[in-house]
Amino acid sequence: MGDFSFGNELPEIDLLCLEENDDAFDLASSSYSSLIKRLEGYGNPVTPENKEILRGLMNLYASALVGSLESSYYLCPLEPGAGKTESISCFIGEWKARGFLPEGSILIAVNTKDQIKSLVKRLGMDDSDFACFTRDEEFDSLGVGIGNRSNARILLTTQQMVAARSSSGDFNLTPDFFYKGNRRPLIVWDESYIQSEQVSLAVNKLYRLVDDEQPPPGGPGLSLVHCCLGRHCRA
Repeated sequence: MGDFSFGNELPEIDLLCLEENDDAFDLASSSYSSLIKRLEGYGNPVTPENKEILRGLMNLYASALVGSLESSYYLCPLEPGAGKTESISCFIGEWKARGFLPEGSILIAVNTKDQIKSLVKRLGMDDSDFACFTRDEEFDSLGVGIGNRSNARILLTTQQMVAARSSSGDFNLTPDFFYKGNRRPLIVWDESYIQSEQVSLAVNKLYRLVDDEQPPPGGPGLSLVHCCLGRHCRA
């Protein structure tokens, strides 16, 4: 699984890979220009440091979309309100304006269902562009509808839904979120995604998590941590 946001040390995006795909390079460049213009139009000056972060974010989106970015976790260090959600809005807007070229698909996971309607308005999408997957009829009827979600280039869902549908521990094998039978290359977790949560277990059940006959490398203790936290770290 790779959710594509990034951390304090910006990843070295291979711009040569983008340049070899003219559509991806142009998409990243025009999305960045549109984003800065929009943010400054709100009356909020963007610092040089944040500009570099946002430029890297747009390069990252484009790299992921065309499959040239290593599948991994990338955490964006920008504070709330600094342009992260606006960045995906500008990116999708530019992508749509180009006829959704380069070819690709996106999954966006938010913290609550209420955020989905707000995001739909901000992204400026037509019904034919997206679908929602929430198990709530009000939301699942938006866009092309839940039954046709595998044909929607952009799929909106909640982080709770991803966790529930990824109980097998391998998100890559969860077809509920696929686009035309394939994993979506760009996965965006908006704002409040957390990789772990508090878990309570009865003491007598802890022993069931450990195989005494064939302890894994690192010992039973490591196995226990993986059993308790593995699902949340991967979903």
